[in-house]
Amino acid sequence: RQGLRAIMARIEQRSADRYTALAEEWLSGGTTALFAALNEVADWLAARGTQGMEVERKYLLTGVPDTLPPGRLQRLEQGYLPGKKLIERVRRAREGRAVKHYRTVKGGKGLARIEVEEQCTRSLFAALWPLTAGRRVLKRRHLIPDGERVWAIDVFTDRALVLAEVELPSTESEVTVPE
Repeated sequence: RQGLRAIMARIEQRSADRYTALAEEWLSGGTTALFAALNEVADWLAARGTQGMEVERKYLLTGVPDTLPPGRLQRLEQGYLPGKKLIERVRRAREGRAVKHYRTVKGGKGLARIEVEEQCTRSLFAALWPLTAGRRVLKRRHLIPDGERVWAIDVFTDRALVLAEVELPSTESEVTVPE
């Protein structure tokens, strides 16, 4: 019992010493450096703005417009990797003879979502593509300039679906759908 009392007394003294050190270091203005560092991080995040964010509106079309204004044409093969919370896809984009490969991760719902996209190597695409079996789409994408914006009209070649979408600078941006 005497040994246990000595151990308890030592633990209580250490606790009191630690609290005194904490009070001197943090509670007496020692947090100034911490809060300054946190403010720097907040400023850095604010300066990044919406980088990594995608703001877009999508529209379901009843069909392909009879005449499309001049624009670029891409042929896309897109596959979704398995996952429930993390939406990751790989895409092969052909424009003329040029072929590019992309890997994209999206998150969130609604008008503004997180989107991180990077071009990847053909070998990485080839390694990931088999994992997308059963979760693929094929489409022709018509990229049509409209002032400062570009409309993408996706004509799916493996199903009866036509979508139009436009990326916006912010969620408050007005959209006028072209004829």
